[in-house]
Amino acid sequence: MLVLVIAAVLAALIGAVGVVFVLGGEKDEGADDTAADDRPVDPGDRPDAAEASDAGATASAPAADPTTAVPRTFRCWDGGAAVTELASCARPTGVDGMAWVFPSSAGSGCYSGVGVRRPTEVDCAPTIGGAAVRFHYSEWRTRGALERYYGGITLAPIAAPDGRTDLEALQVVSRDSDVGYKVAIYHAAPTGLWSVTIYATDRAQYDAALRELQVRPIAQLRGKRS
Repeated sequence: MLVLVIAAVLAALIGAVGVVFVLGGEKDEGADDTAADDRPVDPGDRPDAAEASDAGATASAPAADPTTAVPRTFRCWDGGAAVTELASCARPTGVDGMAWVFPSSAGSGCYSGVGVRRPTEVDCAPTIGGAAVRFHYSEWRTRGALERYYGGITLAPIAAPDGRTDLEALQVVSRDSDVGYKVAIYHAAPTGLWSVTIYATDRAQYDAALRELQVRPIAQLRGKRS
C-alpha cells in the first residue's frame, strides 16, 4: 500500500514539472519575438537618407541626352562665324544674297542688274526642251512693294512647286505674245523679299522649267545649321 502511495506522489510531481516546463518554454519564445521587434535598430543598419534619395532619383530620372548638352550652332548665309541664333545673321542682300535664296540664280549665263523698286535683279535663260526660258529673280525693297506689284497683275493662284507650303505661286498677266504662261513665285511668309518670275510659252514648258528652279526654304533664309 505504501508503495502505491509513493508511486502516485511521484507521478503527480513529474506531471507538475512537465507543465511548468511547457508553459515556461512558450512564454520565453513569445518574449524573444517581442524583443526582436521592439529593440532599437542600429543606425548603421539603416540606409542613409541622402543615399536613398539619390538612388531614387537615379532610378527615376531619364538618361541624359548627349545631343542637348552641346548648343546648336548655325552658319550665316554669308559664311561668317558660327552663331547660336539665326536672328543674329544679317538678311541676305545683293547678288550673293540672291544666290543664297535662289541657288539657281547663280548658273552660267545669268546676269545681274539694279532696278528702281528692286535693289537686285538677276536674269537667267536656261534651255529647256530645246528653247530658252527666262527666269527673272528679284530682291524687293519692301514686302509691300512685292505684294502690290504682283497683286495688280494676278490672274489666279496656282499650286506651289513640289507642293511646298512655304511658297506661293501666281499666274500673272503677260505682255509678251510669245509668253503664254507667266508665273510669279515667292515665299509666303511676310519676311520674304525675293521672287522669281518664269516666262514660259505654255503650262507644259512651265512644268518642265520648274526642274531648273531652286528655292531655299524660308527657315534657311538667314543661314542654316552648321
